[in-house]
Amino acid sequence: MILLNLITSNKEQIDTIINLILKNKFATNVILGNAEQAYFTNTENVIEQAVIYKLQFATKSLLFSEIEASLAKEFPNKEFYIYATPIVQTTTRFFDRIKNSVKALNMLNKKRIDN
Repeated sequence: MILLNLITSNKEQIDTIINLILKNKFATNVILGNAEQAYFTNTENVIEQAVIYKLQFATKSLLFSEIEASLAKEFPNKEFYIYATPIVQTTTRFFDRIKNSVKALNMLNKKRIDN
């Protein structure tokens, strides 16, 4: 299991991204953080800033590539900053919830492969 983090600066895309994640059963819930300031250097080594939004959700690590491909299909000219953090420990209650959703994801993926 992983905690997938997706960062975007385009607020208008957020609802579409959340719907894509939930409708494709990549996760059972998505957390959207408040707008944050990000700082980076451009090609001329000048420091710039941007407003960003971070979406987080727990998912199966094997789905990372499929999630990335789905986003690329929906937004062909946009590259998202996506990274995953392994879920090493969690409460039993949360683990059971994830485990049950993984079973649902396994069944969904099996149906996709069988069709």
